Amino acid sequence: MAERNAGYRHSNPPRSEVVGLGLSASAPDSSRDWEVTTLRTPDQLREITPEWNLFLDTRPAGHSMFDDPERISRVLEEMPDGALNTVVIRRAGRIQCIAPLFVLPGRLALSVSVWKLISFPVRMLRPFGRGFLFAHDADIPQCLSRVFRELRDGGPAFDVMFVETVDTSSPFWAYCRSPSLRRAGYRCMTPLAPQTCHLLSVEGTIEEFLAPKSKKSRHEFDRRRRKVFRELPGTRFERITEFGQVKKFLDQVDVVYADSWQARTFGYRPRNTERECTMLEWVARKGWLRSYLLTCSQQPLSYHIAYQYRGICYLSEKAFASAYASYDPGLVETLLIFEDLFKENSPHTVDFGFGDLDFKRRFSNRSYEGCPVYVLRPNRYMLLLHAQRFINSVCEKIRSALIATRLDRVVRRLVKHKA
Repeated sequence: MAERNAGYRHSNPPRSEVVGLGLSASAPDSSRDWEVTTLRTPDQLREITPEWNLFLDTRPAGHSMFDDPERISRVLEEMPDGALNTVVIRRAGRIQCIAPLFVLPGRLALSVSVWKLISFPVRMLRPFGRGFLFAHDADIPQCLSRVFRELRDGGPAFDVMFVETVDTSSPFWAYCRSPSLRRAGYRCMTPLAPQTCHLLSVEGTIEEFLAPKSKKSRHEFDRRRRKVFRELPGTRFERITEFGQVKKFLDQVDVVYADSWQARTFGYRPRNTERECTMLEWVARKGWLRSYLLTCSQQPLSYHIAYQYRGICYLSEKAFASAYASYDPGLVETLLIFEDLFKENSPHTVDFGFGDLDFKRRFSNRSYEGCPVYVLRPNRYMLLLHAQRFINSVCEKIRSALIATRLDRVVRRLVKHKA
């Protein structure tokens, strides 16, 4: 059973189209040792990069690969319609907080499950990662007050700030739900209820990792793996880390994705575009790529796009070819991935990302409650978010009733094949 983290210790992974504790900040400090800087150009970002990297060496709360300054610079090169709006808070000359933000055109949608009812264009403020970064000795409420004051008084205009995953034990969550945010002129909206998000501490051996699983589960794992390697000729499991592997890997990812339930549910999009290939090749050159592919006789069965950065492995995206669903290649590949993670260049943590899915529950040993958060001034979009919250609450009640009547798997299959 997953063990919950005690307190805010989580080190945190954007789509442009999304909906689906009373900690009070201390009074503003009038001393002159606080400094607020907003980065709005790539040149300003490059200038601060050495200082930013030194800050990352201290492992600030909230850090991840996705808010590394070099990666941000690369993303900005590929995103001409995005505007940098990153806020840096210093105290006595030392960085206390970085809010790695940018503004880009997006859409705010009203949806029922995977069906979109209506959407509106918005100027969306997003973090490059999952939130803000804080020094371990930072006065976090004071930092947040200054960040939101800076966002209110300057920088590119935005309609909605969206943070994909906020740890509900974090000071950021507490601040967003406190009167301090209202005093800054903003409101916090959470259309979705918090979900359990999963992590794995990589310790010991793969045998020790699997030992707590039931005998039945371990037998099922072994049976599935033997079936794939016995019945599918030329089955091969490959780790993708090198620049020269990227193009072929993305070609195979595209083949799998086109035959996946995700493509049927959410719509197909090419995965081997020049832009995605260039970005993944750059990540490989940095030594951060750790993705995986399962094939048989050169036919791709499943893939997992993943990264490893500063000791954390981020499992970003996975899919399997529906034509091979009876072999459960997704589960087999996941087992092989964990064997590899325990045996070679092991990270200290595996981050499964947002969402409480079955395979995450089966393989995690730590967890936290996470929730998507919208921050905005009182405007017409608040009505849309209120409506989305109502729809989501109704859907959750229906889901609970389906689970109680054991019809949930039937409906889930219908939803996955709605196209």
